[in-house]
Amino acid sequence: MTWGSRGAALAVGMLTVCALVSGCAATGRGVRRQATPRDPGPFPTRAALASLEQPPPAEKLPELDIPLVEQWELAGPFPERIGLVPAEYRGGFGAQLVSYARERGPKLAVSADMACFARESGRFILARGSMPPSGLQRHMAGRCGSPGVRHDVLSLTGEVPPGVTEEQLAAHMKDRFAELLKKVPSGPGQTAAGVWFGRSGKKAVVAVATEHLDVDLDPISFAPGPDGAVVLSGTLARPANRLEALITRGRLDFAVCRADPEVKLPRFSLRCPANRADASAWVDLFVFAPEQVLGSLGVDLLVFPQGKGTTTYARPVLRPGSGAPEEDAARFAYLLNGLRAELGLKPVVVSAGESRLAQKIAPNYFASVYGKAPQHVADMVALGMMAGWEVDQVTRAAYFSDWVSTGDVSVLLAEMLDSPGARRTLFEPSVRSLAFGSYRMASHDVLAAMVATYAPFEEQPPLAEAQQVIAALNKARAQRGLGPADMVPLPEDVRAEMDEGLAAGVAMDDIINPVLQRVSQITRRGVRGGVLETGSLEAIRFPEELLTRPNLAVFVAVTHYKPRGSPWGVYVVGLAFSMESVQTAALEAPVTSSSLAL
Repeated sequence: MTWGSRGAALAVGMLTVCALVSGCAATGRGVRRQATPRDPGPFPTRAALASLEQPPPAEKLPELDIPLVEQWELAGPFPERIGLVPAEYRGGFGAQLVSYARERGPKLAVSADMACFARESGRFILARGSMPPSGLQRHMAGRCGSPGVRHDVLSLTGEVPPGVTEEQLAAHMKDRFAELLKKVPSGPGQTAAGVWFGRSGKKAVVAVATEHLDVDLDPISFAPGPDGAVVLSGTLARPANRLEALITRGRLDFAVCRADPEVKLPRFSLRCPANRADASAWVDLFVFAPEQVLGSLGVDLLVFPQGKGTTTYARPVLRPGSGAPEEDAARFAYLLNGLRAELGLKPVVVSAGESRLAQKIAPNYFASVYGKAPQHVADMVALGMMAGWEVDQVTRAAYFSDWVSTGDVSVLLAEMLDSPGARRTLFEPSVRSLAFGSYRMASHDVLAAMVATYAPFEEQPPLAEAQQVIAALNKARAQRGLGPADMVPLPEDVRAEMDEGLAAGVAMDDIINPVLQRVSQITRRGVRGGVLETGSLEAIRFPEELLTRPNLAVFVAVTHYKPRGSPWGVYVVGLAFSMESVQTAALEAPVTSSSLAL
């Protein structure tokens, strides 16, 4: 916008609106999506991925034009708490924003965190003439106490004569500013907004910052409680059947937050164990809609375990060292494996076939993320990456992250380390394969990347899988107020018979027969049992009969196989119990068997 002076009046020229839509890669707001390892489908087919249309060229994605900033000092002051706290304005553009919010109703709030974020973003625009880079934006929002992940910054820039005050300019631009406010986005949840006016010489900026909230988070302190835990509580704005929250710990590690089982959705309460030795930590909350494998990032918080906030942003650095490959996927894996070794984790191997596919469809993904392709395309690509059709292993779990940075993959990896969701993708102990697909804008030194990691079925110590099944069963029984069931493991040859049946294409209902026959031989009693398929031994849905019998001993056999047409394998769990008291001695009772629908 060009502002000129004609006596006491101001001539307003062309309106220039700079818009930045965040929510994932563009602002570095962490991981846009996380996928649950508990459910292997539904995934798009190879043919569906191959049929994706040609994405728009890179120059059609101006949102990926990210400046390089090594260090930046924030101005402050900062809110004392994280969450929606009303902002106070005295006249000028702030008063107009407050009036507009009253007209919009309770769905639009004027908040201190967005007033702070508008100031910090506006200061950068005033100094550099562009939006802040992704990592800096995320740090700004986090330091300002923003609980959201999707932010918009609308800015007006121009020249103002030295004697013109903000109140005079706001009065003169009232209609134009009102038009700008109409561009403030809305959604099913609440929207929060803030505004800042700043000037340097004749140059001036009006910045309006907004966040859209899918989670109504109760305000919390920047510092953990006396027990070292960050407690997230609030209400979801959208339907969901599951939440997952993670927190960074130390340089590379992460921890899973524990949900309060007494609090039922849409309300929630989670405890995240912070590391008191950390100067700062990030907390991510992922929301899984009903019947969805992909979880969306609902909350991204910056906390200070030592109780002291920082005002300085420093771009993360990871030194590649000599000997690192030049090709992006190989270089990323090389650097990642060096970090995994620090944690005592096994290395990952790049899946060449899956990475070729990822490289091909990465432009489709980021075009969709930035609104240049249908929204469902990003979901299809993320699920397609998780499917891992070209990964040379039988997969039981997969993790997916995306990020946008500048320059080398070493910078991108360094920035990903600040996200607990990305840390899970990169440092999950069980993953062994990796796919990497990048999208470059060479003219702007921008690197956007998708990363997926895959955990295979591996040989477990004897009884380990059966013990996981019984642990999950006893957890479910405890929730019903019942004591634990006893586990009776079956010999390895029972699993071998199940494997033979699966390989021969025997119907799943008949796979239980080796289990029933062996239990009948052991107990000399009538036997009930059944077989179930599951993507996770910790997430089995047990039949009511196993959750209601007060005294129970369960015979368990566990194997896995890859169903025809599926990219992932599944566990096959055979469960059986005697219809009377379990006795291992020979009895003169008739042997019968029946099938229990699981």
